[in-house]
Amino acid sequence: MKVADRIIQEQLSQDPDRPQRKQPILNAILFLFNSLASLNMILVVLVVRRAAVVVNFAQNLTIHGYLILFDFFILYKSYIVMRKHPLYLALSILVYSNRLVWGIVDLKWSGGVWDNESATCTFVQFALSGVQVSLADIMVDSVGTLGAVVAFFSSGSHLLPFQSLSHQLLKENVLRTVVILTATSVLMYLNSAMSTLDVRIFFMFSLILDILTIVLMNLELYCEFSVV
Repeated sequence: MKVADRIIQEQLSQDPDRPQRKQPILNAILFLFNSLASLNMILVVLVVRRAAVVVNFAQNLTIHGYLILFDFFILYKSYIVMRKHPLYLALSILVYSNRLVWGIVDLKWSGGVWDNESATCTFVQFALSGVQVSLADIMVDSVGTLGAVVAFFSSGSHLLPFQSLSHQLLKENVLRTVVILTATSVLMYLNSAMSTLDVRIFFMFSLILDILTIVLMNLELYCEFSVV
């Protein structure tokens, strides 16, 4: 039996009910993520003149909140499949801390203002934090992808039949991190080109990325097995 399948079988044998449930920490992360994503959608329709600044700050806070949870999620999953390697843990803490710092900076300098002419609330993105947040996300996604890919190939999972348990690593980790890494890279480019770019294109792609992130995060709920 290949190493990856043996590891998974050992995990499943320790708890016969494991395929039907996830660890409490993953359930908690999924719950908080979906709660913040839902709150963000509600805040979109609450923007009025008197509360433009407050609501936009709250909306930006929820966006950073669920994206930071997503970053933690992919790093945690990759850390587990990397067999909790201390070097990988140190690297994950480094890139995650960088994401937290730039998230705080963006909350400080980006926000909403009321436009009297159009009678709408306009979100003003601080250019430096916008680029650095995207770059920080790319760093997190890159480390997550690196861990997932290394674990996948070093365990010999790529040699197993497509329907084997080990291919959950591909489905849950490699696919998720590669897709989000690609999308975040495009968003960083759009952030850097804000001065010459139609703002509607930027926000449309941001919306697409948000939806993609939500779908990929909840992919966990549709997997028959969990390797953590």
